[in-house]
Amino acid sequence: MTITRPADGATYAQGADIKASFSCADETGGTGIESCTGTVADGASIDTATRGTKTFTVTAVDEAGNSTERTVTYTVADQTRPTIALTRPTDDAAYVVGSDVKARYTCSDETGGTGIASCVGTVADGAAIDTTPGRKTFRVTATDEAGNTLTRTVTYRTTAGLAVTTDGTGSGTVQGDGIDCGNGRTACSLDRDAGSTATLTATAAPDSVFTGWTGACTGTGACTVTLDQARTVTATFTRAVVTPAGTPVSTPTGTTPTKPSCLSRRSFTVTFRVPGTTLRRGTITLFGKTRTLRRTPRGTLFTTVDLRGRPAGTYRIRLTATTAAGTRVTRTAAYRTCAPPRAT
Repeated sequence: MTITRPADGATYAQGADIKASFSCADETGGTGIESCTGTVADGASIDTATRGTKTFTVTAVDEAGNSTERTVTYTVADQTRPTIALTRPTDDAAYVVGSDVKARYTCSDETGGTGIASCVGTVADGAAIDTTPGRKTFRVTATDEAGNTLTRTVTYRTTAGLAVTTDGTGSGTVQGDGIDCGNGRTACSLDRDAGSTATLTATAAPDSVFTGWTGACTGTGACTVTLDQARTVTATFTRAVVTPAGTPVSTPTGTTPTKPSCLSRRSFTVTFRVPGTTLRRGTITLFGKTRTLRRTPRGTLFTTVDLRGRPAGTYRIRLTATTAAGTRVTRTAAYRTCAPPRAT
């Protein structure tokens, strides 16, 4: 006889559906096989319901009444790997750098299995995971009493926020690496992988000067921020000041204006300055001509506008200056003049 399955000395998993396979034959010229009987019928499922050592017997009887019996031994063992439920950290999750994130996981064996021998993670269940800058790997390995193991691995990353605001009397934009702050937006932000860098550039509006960074950057150059933690940056813009400010404007202090919306003087002085910033040189364009502005020791530019011989009306001027840092700033103003007073 031949017993193909279960094989002698074989090990099968508990609960596995293993089909018996055997056959019986008589010798050449014999009377032939009357019966060939196994512990279960050929093609039926053998016993794998419980763990332990099992026997399987096949008995053959020929027509002459001769019988032969053969027994094989096999083992039923727990060969099913445990399962792992890993709820935190989750795969490809993003956590705020430095935040307190607790690991959450459990391990279990199948019903009727040998049970869990160990359930080990990168940190213990309930302990804080690593949220320092960078991409991280978290592993949990489960082992049952039969020695079956399973490992589950997830990766996650940490992020840090960058908050950007604009401030000051002037206007401008802050741009770079996903930030576009300005044009009416005075606050904007982004989240990036912790440990990465973001480079920002401040651009003043034509009538303003960028006067510097505060917070995570200083100075007036490009701002490069390392996001090893949450960072804030403020860009300050200062608007150039023109005095007089333009229409409507009153007559000089100490006089009684007859028409507050116009200038009645024969001449007046225009000053051009940016608070906190030194202007190095500049020009004024008026009456179709451009001339150089004069400069005070403190970096304020000025000139005298002569109205003699000019009819009453509105006159527009354009002031352009360059700061000590090389930044160009431009302001325009309109002045409405009254008819010059008559000489008495």
